[in-house]
Amino acid sequence: MKMTTGEKIVYALLIISLVMVNPPILGIINDYAAQNPMAFGQPTLLVWLNSWYAFGIVVFLIACFTLKAWKRTYKEEVKR
Repeated sequence: MKMTTGEKIVYALLIISLVMVNPPILGIINDYAAQNPMAFGQPTLLVWLNSWYAFGIVVFLIACFTLKAWKRTYKEEVKR
């Protein structure tokens, strides 16, 4: 089954959100956080991580409600 453009976008966004919370990227953010320890009244690293996790959750929920490939209906088997 071929993936639609919407599915490709959703998978790409989910992969991006996972990459942005992993150690190679966190090293870059940690350097920034050392100079600016607070952002929006919270620790900078916490804001970074929570925003990317929230982004991933929102993308997942939007995909659940909009992608047709994720809306499978299964026939119930009737036992006699």
